[in-house]
Amino acid sequence: MFYNFIGNDIAKQRLEISVKASQKNNEKLPNFLFSGSAGVGKTKMFHSLCEETFSIPVYINASTLDSISELMNDIEKAVGQFALYKTRRYIIIGIDEAHALKRKVCDSLLTLISENKITYKNGRYPVTTKIVNKNTGKNDFLSWVFMTNRAGELPLALKSRLTEVDFINYQEDEKTIIAANILKKAGILSNNESVKEIGKRCWSAREVTQTTEMLISYLSLDNTTTITQEIIEKFFKIYGIDQNGLGQSEKMYYNIVRGAKSPISLQSIAAIMDIGIKDVSDIERKLISLNMVTVTPQGRICTDQEKEIGI
Repeated sequence: MFYNFIGNDIAKQRLEISVKASQKNNEKLPNFLFSGSAGVGKTKMFHSLCEETFSIPVYINASTLDSISELMNDIEKAVGQFALYKTRRYIIIGIDEAHALKRKVCDSLLTLISENKITYKNGRYPVTTKIVNKNTGKNDFLSWVFMTNRAGELPLALKSRLTEVDFINYQEDEKTIIAANILKKAGILSNNESVKEIGKRCWSAREVTQTTEMLISYLSLDNTTTITQEIIEKFFKIYGIDQNGLGQSEKMYYNIVRGAKSPISLQSIAAIMDIGIKDVSDIERKLISLNMVTVTPQGRICTDQEKEIGI
C-alpha cells in the first residue's frame, strides 16, 4: 500500500497494518492523528489513504471551521454520495491544523466521534443527526484523521480516541526521488547530481514539490527539456535561493528577528512581512530546524546573533 508515497516508511507501515487489520475483520478504519512538522506529507497521506481504501474524502482546515454545522453539511453530502456509490467502502474526514479547533467545535466532535450522533443549531433550530449506514444500521464506514504539527496542544480527551502516526522530516535522498519523479512526469531529462541539488536545498516534501514545479515553469520559457548543473545553479540564483536553501522570505524573517532589540512575537513578524501567520509559521519551522532561530516564552531570537545573512 501507499507505493506512490515516498518516505516516512515507518508511518506507512503502521497505517498499512491498521488498515489491513480493519479490513480483514470487516471493521471500520481507526481514527488517526497524523502528527509532524509542516511539509512532511500529512495531508498527502490523508488523500492517499482515501484512495487506497476506496473512501470518500471530506477535508477541512480547522482554522476556517467556526461551527460544527459547517462540517455536518459536508458530512451529510458525503453520506449521500456513499449511498449512491456501491464501490466506496468508507468516508474519511480529514481535519487539518487540528490544533486550531475552537473549543465548542472540539467538544461537538468528541460527542460525534464517541456517540455517532450530534445535536447542533442549523439556522434557528436545533437539529439532531445520527450518522449510520442505512444498509447495516451501524456506523461502520465513518473514520477521522486529525492532522497537526502541534499535537501537544490537542485536548487529551481527543488524543485518547486517536491512533497517532508520527511523520518525520524527509531525508535528502527521499527529497531527491520526489523531485526526480515530478521531472520525469513532466518529460524533463536530468542527471542525478543536478536533481540532488534540489533535495539538498529544499527543507520539506512540500518545498521540493513547489521548487520543482517552479523549475519546470522556468525551463518552459526556453523550451528546454534537459537539466544540467549549470541550469540548476542559474535557476537558484534567479530565485534567490542560496546554498543553504534559504530564499528571500527566510532571509527577511531572519533579519527581522536579528534586527529586533528584544525577542519579537510571531504576530509582529507577520505584520512586518505582510503575510499570514500560517506562512510565517512555515518559514519559522525551517529556520528552527536549521538552528538559526529559537522560540522563547518572550518571543523569537536568533541562535547566533553574530551571524549575518544578506538578502
